[in-house]
Amino acid sequence: MLFRSTFRPPPHEPDPILPVTQTIISKLFRGTNPYDGFPLDRKQKDLQGWNSQHPYLTSSVRTLRPNLIVEIGVWKGGSCTTMARELKSLGIDGCIIAVDTWLGSSEHWIQPQFFPELALRIGRPTLYEIFLNNILAEGLDGHVLPLPLDSSNAANVLSSLGLKPELIHIDASHDFESTMADLARWWRIL
Repeated sequence: MLFRSTFRPPPHEPDPILPVTQTIISKLFRGTNPYDGFPLDRKQKDLQGWNSQHPYLTSSVRTLRPNLIVEIGVWKGGSCTTMARELKSLGIDGCIIAVDTWLGSSEHWIQPQFFPELALRIGRPTLYEIFLNNILAEGLDGHVLPLPLDSSNAANVLSSLGLKPELIHIDASHDFESTMADLARWWRIL
């Protein structure tokens, strides 16, 4: 006798939206959750990154217990995921604003071995979609909000909206001048 399975994997249960995250959604996105309508694909999770699980990420969250973290330079969300898991495990009403253009860095465009990581579709990197999928697949969308801007514009937006992070992780451009500019820009907001 042949039996057909009617099992369907459960739909994604969103991370509960905590008060800090809801406040940021209200201010930054005018009340619209940036994950609304994104089609989760659990099979496509890709958290590849560099030092995404470094102990300083979790120890900083444990020590500071921040309500607002900003990460500048997010890539696919590995570091965000590490810090968000720590927020969640500690029961902290906290949110990470993930700042990135999701266009890759110069080394991805210059060095042939890194170019495939951009996952181009119609001439544009698909890193933003990969990031959103990773956060949703990890069930951390109540703790992580994307802000698809460059570092300078993001600093202006957050400052104008009165959003003051208690912890900032800078990992954007990897050249000296850009890194120093990020440090100077974000130090004033911290």
